[in-house]
Amino acid sequence: MKKITAERREEKVKDVPITITVFDGAALEERGLTGLTDYAKYVPGLIYNGSGIGERSGPDIVIRGVANSRLFDFETNIATNTTGFVYGDLPAYGLDPELVDVQRIEVLKGPQGTLWGASAMGGLVRVVPNLPQFKEFSGTVVGGVSALDPGYGASGNGWNFAAVVNTPLSDVWAVRFSFHGSTDPGYLNIHVLSGVPTQAYGPNGLVAFNSLQSNVYGAGEFLKAVNKSEAGGGRVALRFKPNDQFDATLAFMYDSKQTDSLPNYEPVLTVPQSRLTADKFQLEPASTNYSLASLEASYDFGPAALHSITGWIDRRHSSSVDFAGITYGALGGDGKVPLPTPAPVTFAVDTRVISQELRLQGDAKDLFWTGSGLNWTVGGFYQRENRNAIGGVTVGAAWLTDAQAPLHAPPSGTETVWNGQYIATYTNKSEFGDLTLHITPRVAVSLGARHSSQNVDATRNDFSDVFASAPPMGNSTIQEPVSESKTTPRAAVTFAATDDINFYAAYSKGFRIGGHNPIGNLNTPGCQNALAKFGITDPASAAEFKSDEIKDVEAGIKGAFAGGRVTANLTVFRVDWKDLQTAIQLDQYDKGCGASFVGNAGAARINGGDVELHALLTNHLQFYLAGQYADGKIVSVVQGSTGKVGAALESSPKTQATAGLEYRMSPRPEWNATARIDYAYVGLRNLSNTNTPVDPNYQLPAYSSVNLRLSAAHDTWEYTVFVNNLTDTTPQLGIYIFSGGPGNYSGAFAPGAQRFITTSPPRTFGIAVRKSF
Repeated sequence: MKKITAERREEKVKDVPITITVFDGAALEERGLTGLTDYAKYVPGLIYNGSGIGERSGPDIVIRGVANSRLFDFETNIATNTTGFVYGDLPAYGLDPELVDVQRIEVLKGPQGTLWGASAMGGLVRVVPNLPQFKEFSGTVVGGVSALDPGYGASGNGWNFAAVVNTPLSDVWAVRFSFHGSTDPGYLNIHVLSGVPTQAYGPNGLVAFNSLQSNVYGAGEFLKAVNKSEAGGGRVALRFKPNDQFDATLAFMYDSKQTDSLPNYEPVLTVPQSRLTADKFQLEPASTNYSLASLEASYDFGPAALHSITGWIDRRHSSSVDFAGITYGALGGDGKVPLPTPAPVTFAVDTRVISQELRLQGDAKDLFWTGSGLNWTVGGFYQRENRNAIGGVTVGAAWLTDAQAPLHAPPSGTETVWNGQYIATYTNKSEFGDLTLHITPRVAVSLGARHSSQNVDATRNDFSDVFASAPPMGNSTIQEPVSESKTTPRAAVTFAATDDINFYAAYSKGFRIGGHNPIGNLNTPGCQNALAKFGITDPASAAEFKSDEIKDVEAGIKGAFAGGRVTANLTVFRVDWKDLQTAIQLDQYDKGCGASFVGNAGAARINGGDVELHALLTNHLQFYLAGQYADGKIVSVVQGSTGKVGAALESSPKTQATAGLEYRMSPRPEWNATARIDYAYVGLRNLSNTNTPVDPNYQLPAYSSVNLRLSAAHDTWEYTVFVNNLTDTTPQLGIYIFSGGPGNYSGAFAPGAQRFITTSPPRTFGIAVRKSF
């Protein structure tokens, strides 16, 4: 039976009153799961919306339909995420590390803030790396190559390499390090636009497909396989354990990912020659570099153990996205005069986080009578985040000299259309306690609470209000302080009907800190009119929005049958989400306002259930099946909202399922082989904003994928061949729509739009070799 530490102490999965999915290191290797994109589809209830323009604040990870509805907000911090991420024991910014030398992954569903802190109101993803070991020198080297389906004209092959080495330095010192590198070929094509409105677009404009002559703006030709990506990094950990009481590990991890262009395409442009194509004026590169250092130490006093977790994080993200169509419209373009140059919107975000947790834990057996007992935890937590975010939209020099009326140069008189900087310090001071009283060996009651005091001291500077339809008035500076204190409780009751079957019921709460809006962008006539239609007569009253809150109630059964050959878990749950924070687009009320603001837009409810089944059918054949049904709906909207009660909740598919078969065999005495097939299904999703009418353009269709793997091991060598995405599915993972497509150049105030879809690689063939020593 797998053991985890979801409740900050080691327990069997069946004893934990939480809906949880666990992948141990062996399962990750057997399935070939190397990152978030891989394992997300095998966890019903977990949705990863793919790499997109919002990832300046971290990956868009959704658990149980509690979406990160502030993903595109400029003023975000670690506490605004709705899904928590923990690396080891350290709460971290949303991270997608390469899964090298990982002990296990735990996905916890439902609010986890009581034990794990802020930004876990929907759930938590925890990656637990392996610790250095003292007994013997060991290591692993893995290498592989891959190739995409040739029908996509991929640029080169993919490759990956990783190494892990564990070295005992003495009986009490050990060091472990790993490093990895990989390259994934591109599979998306860009039709480079010339900026001339009469140029043919869409399927009839896919000219010069076989030409790779130029990537210069104005070429009007194709760039093939533009989204090649690279990743690399490593981890080193030094462990000191002089006796059974004291254990400390100092570790540093670095992870880097770069892509030449975001993996977004336009379905309307699909033709046999180029299934994944987008009309753009430029490539859209992005990079994220992540450094994490931690010191985790514990001392066992006997009756209780003291744990200390010290952390430091430095996350740096940059991106450049094609913003030419919107800029053209904002600067007077009428769809008849040419667009002189591209106009990228760029972001550079540097986030540094330090944290410290002290936690005292103990347990007592036969406390009141035989069979009674108590597990308890008390602690304190401090976190400080310094965030420096810079964004801007610029045009090329030709825009200043060649813009034809009614198109005009930026009102600033420079190449800058908009420039902004957001500097913030976020602090979190928390105290928490949790206890589990075992009334009998079969009945236990758990109670816990965390009190958090959170503060944001922030300054936003903006130059130019072009996208709010107003001329710049120089620099505008606003202070955006936020301060909130809240308590998040949890309670659970467990009943062990037998040694192998547990029933449980649980209640928990979570919340997300509120914030401020840049009111300078709302003080224009068009925006004031839009706010009035929404029900706000004074723009200043839109300045601040409050925290939103989750309440989760669930009940379940976890059991093992047939001597442990079959395990089954079933959970039913209800989630109530009130004062839901979301971005409100004001151009839906008045086309004269291109701004948006974050507000509390109503409430939602999610009813559903999870099921998980693992069965050893024979000594050689295993079967697993897991699924979730979740009916997430809007149950109230604010006055003036165009949202609809009863509409599907954003990013919450009703159905998700995964299944698989694994067959183990020994074709020869010295050989072991494993063949497996894994299937994943994600149902239809609505990505319409909570505050807007349900828009068919924001509906993403259901999709499924199938992976095949065959591995053979001999002595210390293992050889694997695989096919990922066997059926060559093109999943639609995420979406963003820019008003005013290249075909009409009417910008943010137009009926036209470009619909960009985030996807993942097509059918992929590969081989891998692993050597252990």
